[in-house]
Amino acid sequence: MSINTKDRLIKHSENQDDLISKKQEVHNFFFAYEATEYQQNKIVAIVDNYITEYALTHDEIEEGLNHVDAWERIYNYRMIKTGNKKDRISGGMFWEAILFNILKEYFPSAKKLVTKIRQRTANKMEINGFDCAHYCLDSSQQLTLWLWESKFYKDFSSALADAYQSLLEHLNITKIEEEFTFLTPNLEIISQEEKKVIKNLIKWNKDYVNFEIPVLLTYDLSLINDYKNNEDFKIDEKVKKDYERKFKSILRKKFVDINTTMNIKFKFILLPFKDISAVKELFIKKRDSYNY
Repeated sequence: MSINTKDRLIKHSENQDDLISKKQEVHNFFFAYEATEYQQNKIVAIVDNYITEYALTHDEIEEGLNHVDAWERIYNYRMIKTGNKKDRISGGMFWEAILFNILKEYFPSAKKLVTKIRQRTANKMEINGFDCAHYCLDSSQQLTLWLWESKFYKDFSSALADAYQSLLEHLNITKIEEEFTFLTPNLEIISQEEKKVIKNLIKWNKDYVNFEIPVLLTYDLSLINDYKNNEDFKIDEKVKKDYERKFKSILRKKFVDINTTMNIKFKFILLPFKDISAVKELFIKKRDSYNY
């Protein structure tokens, strides 16, 4: 698949050591500046880079389904949730697709475990729990499950509070067992050997399964208006201080105390917008641009 390298998020080059703790990391991303403008409107093109892998299974792609089919699945999922063809609310799957894109670009060792949006549309029902699931299996057959959350807000504090509440609800033995029950029959692993190993490991056993929890938090950032190019944005002390304040807010929430019986590491992925409300309609227009 051809990827447009211009349509990519930029990872802040200074991922400062003081933004990382043993169980929590913060990874800062932003949109490029072009012609002095912050290019948040490229979000649809960025998502479109991997929309087929996000919304379609490996077998479906091999059969010839493409990005049009992927957008149709997103459209159908919205219909299941609302039953209203004229509904203009964008839905969380777009923000899941943004996080999927970031994981593909910057955390490529994590492979997709299941296409949850396919199960949602096939079963015509909402599937609760984590937004999506990836995995890593190392040479010693140590399994790490990547279970994601994505929160799309204008206000960072609201996104953080919602993420904390969601993880508080999901990261307990009962909910994890429910997640495992859903994942096991729906694994989309190409390697049959890996599939067999993972099926044996996906059970409630903290000694054999580690957890990485990527959490996408979006928000409006007024500082964006103060810059005209990428370099000035990346090196400015005000931007660094803003990241530090947000990391301190994350630490105060005590995410690591949500569940102490599991080997959990959180990866907080921060993505600022100039005006987040302006991009929502862009997804709707893209989704509705095809005749389903």
